Formats: sequence, C-alpha cells, structure tokens
Amino acid sequence: MRILIVGAGSIGERHLRVLKQIGADPVPVEPRDEKRRYLQDTYGLRELYRDFAEANLKDFNGVAVCTPSDQHIGYATAAAQAGCHLFIEKPLSITPDGVEELLALAESKKLVCQMGYVMRHHPNVAQIRRWLAADEIGRIRSAYYLGGYDVAQARPDYRGTYWQKKTTGGGTIWDATHQIDLLHWWMGDIVEVSCFGGHLSEFEVEQQVEDIAVVLYRFGSGALACAQYNHFRRDYRSQWELVGEKGTIVWNYLESKASLYRHRDRSWEHRVLTLERDDFYHLQMQNFLAACRGEAQPLATGRDGLTSMKVALACYRSMASHKAERVSR
Repeated sequence: MRILIVGAGSIGERHLRVLKQIGADPVPVEPRDEKRRYLQDTYGLRELYRDFAEANLKDFNGVAVCTPSDQHIGYATAAAQAGCHLFIEKPLSITPDGVEELLALAESKKLVCQMGYVMRHHPNVAQIRRWLAADEIGRIRSAYYLGGYDVAQARPDYRGTYWQKKTTGGGTIWDATHQIDLLHWWMGDIVEVSCFGGHLSEFEVEQQVEDIAVVLYRFGSGALACAQYNHFRRDYRSQWELVGEKGTIVWNYLESKASLYRHRDRSWEHRVLTLERDDFYHLQMQNFLAACRGEAQPLATGRDGLTSMKVALACYRSMASHKAERVSR
C-alpha cells in the first residue's frame, strides 16, 4: 500500500520508518534538501518529493499529513478530492476554517479519515478501556493528569519547528490534545473548561506560546477533571488517575504501568508492559492500513479530532477571558 507522507519532520519520519517496517510503501514530501538526502540514504528510498504538487495523488492509497498544524486542512482536502484515504497528525487544525467541509468531503467519498491520537493504541490504554467496559470502577467521578517534559531536550531543533510559533500550533494546549482526546474517550463529552496558562520558561519561542497550562474540565456527566501540562519540567512526567465510585485506575506512562484499585476487596491489580515507543505507532499504522483496506474502523476519527480541537479552542478562549468557557457544539 502506497502512502504519501507530507512533512518529514520527527513525526513524519517516525511514520515513514514504521510504515516500511510493516510492509507498506511510504513516500515522503520534504522541502529541505539535506533532510531528503538523509531520508534517501537512511531508508533506501527510490522515490521522494520536494513539493506536494510534484506527487500524482492518483498513485497513492493514502496521504499522511504531518506538517505544521495550520497546514493540515489544505493538504488533507487536496488529498480527499483526489480520493486518497487520510491520516492526519494532531491537532486536526488550529482554527475551524475548512474543517467541517473536509470531514463532510471525506464522508461523502467514504474515505478513511484517521487522527494521529496514538495514545488510543497504547496497550495500557486498551487495558484501561477493558477495565472501564467491565465496570470495575463504576461511574468516573473525577480524573487527574500531571504531565511535563523539557522541550529543549525532547526537541533540540524546536526553534525551527511548529512549536516556536502560535500561528503554526505551538503551545502546551495543542500538544495536550492527546490527553484531551483520552479524557473524552474515557469520560464522555467535555462541556466546559477553565484554563490558566502562560509563558514562564527561557525557551526561544514567541511570547504568546504558552509553556504551561492548568485546566479544569467539566463533563456532561457532572464529573470533573484537572490537568497540568508544561514544557519545561526537567524530569519527564506523565501520570493519570481515574477515580470512580467503586475504585481507581492509575496509569504511569513512563513505567508502562496500569493499576486498578478495587474497593470491594481493597486490592490493587498491576499490569506492567515491556515495550518500545514505536510499538504503539506500529499498532496505529496497522489500524490505518486495515481501515484503508476496509477491514477495520479507525480507532480515532476525524470527528474525534474535531471534538478535541473544540475543547482546545475553549481552553484558549478561557485563557484570554479569565473565566470558564463552554465548549462549542
């Protein structure tokens, strides 16, 4: 299966590598001469393009859009018009412009539109979903998330990436749509948010690019969640707690450890995995290829991407207004 990858930065290269490993034929579009040479030498590519317009989309089964976020809708719309299935990195977009039209176009053509919410494919998350489906903790009443990392360590080239500017999707809230997506998947509709954010670090980005945000989410069920995200924490941290009427689920991402507390017998069950980061990217791309063949449904759809985008936009409105904001419907 031939997949055109538009944008071969860190995530685009990861998808290229994974697609090759699972037997697909990925072809990158990358404007930087040095990066194209690197990709050609590293992966033995016979075909790659400098510009999206050079590729004949009729020759491809799907297009993976891995550009800065403000460019997602344009590339995805062109691909859908040509009849290509879509894989779009998160977030779907940073404005509503053209989003509904893209999703309607993909639906009218019966095209796959899959979002790059890779955490849905993490085996720990699959275990958490099984516990929730089995009603192990009952109705979720509250959730907590604490996450942070050093962006300069994780992305040494951050000055030349989307993260440097507000207009290309920089900021902790857009990165946190991974967590927003999981909250929605686990707990249902987020109806209101209250968000504080700011720029506190020494990183060389636009002042409007927030490197910390603290968010309170209210769900249609009445449940509440609190989350803190930052991009300057020296030690990487990513931990979840889901507190239900009958127990608690804790997920430590770095330890690949999911834990269930059952109140009925006051016991803990721990599930610890040994896996590499590419492992759940393999699962994600296997899901996409299977969906393109008509053998599966995408685990995260474009409509899911729209939901998370609306929550993120409400967070930004709350930061600006200094009050709680409703999530648009």
